[in-house]
Amino acid sequence: MNVDPKKIVEELKRRSISPEEIDKLVTESEEKKIPLQDVLASRHILSDDGLGKLIAGIIGFPYVNLEKTEIYGDVLEVIPENIALKQGVITFQINDKTNKIKLATVNPFDLEMIHDIEKKTGREVELYYTTEQNIKNIIGKYHHELKHIFLNFLPESLRLGEIKKSTQETKKGENKEDAEEEIPIVEIFDSIMLHAYRHHASDIHIESTRENTVIRYRIDGVLHKVVAYPKIVHEPLITRCKILAGLRIDETRATQDGRIATKLDKDNIAFRVSILPTHFGEKVVMRLLVDIQESINLVESGLHEEDYVKVINNASKPYGMMIVTGPTGSGKTTTLYNIIKLLNSEEINISTIEDPIEYGIEGINQVQVNHATNLTFANGLRALLR
Repeated sequence: MNVDPKKIVEELKRRSISPEEIDKLVTESEEKKIPLQDVLASRHILSDDGLGKLIAGIIGFPYVNLEKTEIYGDVLEVIPENIALKQGVITFQINDKTNKIKLATVNPFDLEMIHDIEKKTGREVELYYTTEQNIKNIIGKYHHELKHIFLNFLPESLRLGEIKKSTQETKKGENKEDAEEEIPIVEIFDSIMLHAYRHHASDIHIESTRENTVIRYRIDGVLHKVVAYPKIVHEPLITRCKILAGLRIDETRATQDGRIATKLDKDNIAFRVSILPTHFGEKVVMRLLVDIQESINLVESGLHEEDYVKVINNASKPYGMMIVTGPTGSGKTTTLYNIIKLLNSEEINISTIEDPIEYGIEGINQVQVNHATNLTFANGLRALLR
């Protein structure tokens, strides 16, 4: 759906976006031959909610933020997930009294799609506009009961009530190789990465207990248990991780670090992998490294407007110190990198000392700490200040 770029520009001016920034956005839209609203979405000039309201106001349809709306699973199932993602449409409410169904879509002018849904459901459609990202988020939240998805990969003999029994049998060595061959480890591991990305997890933890392999995601700094597999899954799962990360699969007594590069939902994603031997088996922690150019910016980071202004003003001073603290996954690295992005220009020399360098940024000097060569934070700082 194309929206009149002139009207978008007018709305951006009302929102105090600088003329220089608007010119850059328009130029990018024209050069890449993509709609201006898509450029806005990719550049995170506005929050997803703010962009949705802007576009809805221009095209004259009510806007709905699906993440703030109570939606039941059976209502979502009216439209299959693959079609919902492909066409950018989702049903979110049914009113039996009025025989109407509420439909959120990225293109309310798609009359053929609307007619098909009315024909399929036998209900009158009420149209709402929403963003593509909003639809992806809600599908990730409601369409994926992860525990059931992951367990459904397993052979029937290893599911639910059979898990404990199967684990005990494999301890005795009964049919262990046959059982392992039945488990689709590649599909399981790929699914673990995919759903972590869709649920905006910062880390994946794969841990071994006495009888299970536990998968946990860290979301907004808090670990959430996703699923517990039978112990027989653990060794093949760790091996798969080592292969993708380029690590030694025969080394089980020492720590190992590596990196996995993959494509998830058409996005290039990397994971920093750390493997640690524990009493019940090796533990894996995978840190999700999203391209910093596409990551959330300070406008959307949750800072109040007053705090945002303070951060920008202080970061722009010629000297001083800023300390960013918080638990794992709370956004410390993202915040610092985005401050650097804001400051980065040809007129300024920017150097960083990092361990590790999680994102490469063009135009700055990034130094990787190396204790083997005595390149520590302290020595690096001395060199920079000489």
